[in-house]
Amino acid sequence: MERGGMMAVETLLDERLLVGGCEIAWGSWGDFGPPVTLIHGAGAHSGWWLGVVPELARTHRVAALDLSGHGDSGWRDRYRAEQWAAEAVEVASRHGAPHVLVGHSAGARIALVAAALYPDSIHKVLLVDPPVPPTPRSADRASGRRRWYPSRQAALESFGLLPPQPVADPGLVHRAALHSLREEEHGWTWKFDPRTFGHVADAVVVPYLPEVRCDVVLIRGEHTSVTTPEKAGALRALLGRTFPEIVIPGAHHHVPLDEPQRLAAAIAALV
Repeated sequence: MERGGMMAVETLLDERLLVGGCEIAWGSWGDFGPPVTLIHGAGAHSGWWLGVVPELARTHRVAALDLSGHGDSGWRDRYRAEQWAAEAVEVASRHGAPHVLVGHSAGARIALVAAALYPDSIHKVLLVDPPVPPTPRSADRASGRRRWYPSRQAALESFGLLPPQPVADPGLVHRAALHSLREEEHGWTWKFDPRTFGHVADAVVVPYLPEVRCDVVLIRGEHTSVTTPEKAGALRALLGRTFPEIVIPGAHHHVPLDEPQRLAAAIAALV
C-alpha cells in the first residue's frame, strides 16, 4: 500500500499501438468519468505517474504512455516534438472526447504543441511544472551517450532526479527507477534514448504557443526550482493570456513523485 492507504500500481502499460511507424506502449485505467491522458517528461516514462493513477482512476478514465524513445516504447531515427504530440493525441483518442492532456515537465511542453496542432481535439491542457526555459541537461544526456552498469543495483545507486531535490517518498522514486532500467548485452542501462533530449526546447515550442486556443491550467510545486512565479509570468506572456495557477504544497519539480495524491486531487477537480 502507498501513503494514505492508496493501492500500489506495480506496472502501468499493457497496450501497444503504432504511431508513425513506431510502437508506443500505453495503458488505461478506470471505467467511468472524464478521460485524462498523462504525459511524462524528458528521460522519464509513465512510471512517474505510478502514485497518481490509482487515486485518479477512481473518478476518471486515465491513460498514460511512454513517448517514443522512452520507457517500453520503440526508438526512432529522429525525434520531433510534433511526433510526440501526435503520439499523445493518438492515445487520448482511444478514450473519447473531450481530450484533456496532463503533461509533467517537458511533457507539459508536448501537451502545448499538441493543443496547437490539434485544436479540434484537445479540450484542456494541465501543465505540471513546465520548464520555462528548459533545465540544463547532464553531459551524458546532452552528448547522446548511453551509460552501462555491471548490475541493476549499481545502476539504481546512480539514479537521481534532475534537477536534484529532496525525495518525499523514497519507495515511489525507487519504483520509478526500477521501471527505468533494462538489461542488455553490455549490462544494465536506462531505457530512454539519449538522443531524445533537446527536442522540446524553446526554439521548437515557443512558435506554437500563440496557436493554443484551449483552456490552460498551470500546476507547480511549492518548492520547485523550475517553474518559479517569475517563470510562470514568462509563460503567460508567451501564451498572451492569463490562466489559473495551482500550487501543490510540499512538492518540488517532480510533483507526480513528490505529492501524487494531492496532484491527483487537483487534476480531478480541474477535469
